Amino acid sequence: MTDQRLVSLLKQASTFLDQYEKNALKGSGLTPSQNHMLSYLLTIPDQTFNATEIRMDTGISKAAISGALKGLKQKGYLNIRSFPTDERKKQITLTSKALRARESAEEYQKLRAERLFHGISREELDALESILTKIIGNIKQENPRRNSYDTYTDGTD
Repeated sequence: MTDQRLVSLLKQASTFLDQYEKNALKGSGLTPSQNHMLSYLLTIPDQTFNATEIRMDTGISKAAISGALKGLKQKGYLNIRSFPTDERKKQITLTSKALRARESAEEYQKLRAERLFHGISREELDALESILTKIIGNIKQENPRRNSYDTYTDGTD
């Protein structure tokens, strides 16, 4: 298999995953990025976050996080307040609406995993995770700007 074919398969997988998630979320009022962010936030035990922590933990860009958080706030899933000691930083907490959505989010994730990973062994999934992690690391090395959110925080979020 050529590297061109592998890149093509990665792009196809990304496109099909986006299409799958858009179809699966129809009627929920959430975009795939909002659903992904809400699912992530529901896994944090203390339920209080800031965007810098989210960015460093997930590797998602500041702009994507900001957009997802803004949409979730508008839809009543989040409260966002300034820190008393630094108004540039924001404290993000889940609302009762978000906590009620936990069960459906977990059910969606389970169904998605069953569909996407059907017929793939745990060993194959572990190998895929390792390979994708290496690919992402290689891209980050090649393009340091893309990796800037891992090491630089300006305190504005």
